[in-house]
Amino acid sequence: MLTIGEFSASTRLTVKALRMYHDEGIIVPERTDPATGYRYDVDLGIFLKKRLEAVDGELVRMRAVRDRIAVHFQTEKEPHMTGTAGIKDTVIPQTIVCSIRYKRRYDEMGTYFAPLFKKAGRYGSGPAMAFYHDPEYRRVPA
Repeated sequence: MLTIGEFSASTRLTVKALRMYHDEGIIVPERTDPATGYRYDVDLGIFLKKRLEAVDGELVRMRAVRDRIAVHFQTEKEPHMTGTAGIKDTVIPQTIVCSIRYKRRYDEMGTYFAPLFKKAGRYGSGPAMAFYHDPEYRRVPA
């Protein structure tokens, strides 16, 4: 069992912060001396285990944010297609597709993704994609 000063030094939390956490019920001392009111804080191992769990949870959240940012940069760095240079046929495995069709400007497309993913619920996963059909599009028979 550590004194509040030892616990403060080992966790890098100030004694004042530890007292505030005690008052809020966040970190409660293991025992308080009834005669002096001196606080002996919780076991360091227990505290560090809880802190590690919190850090792991934050890492999971931050990895998800990082992945979304990476997708943005990957899609933004793709060269713009001119003519038929970037067009290719690809066969993909059978998959469920949730779609919406609209006629608007290309730069307004992002506003349609949020409601679409909300409607898809737990089935909405993977990167979003768009298909553009312009007046010059002509399907070539296979």
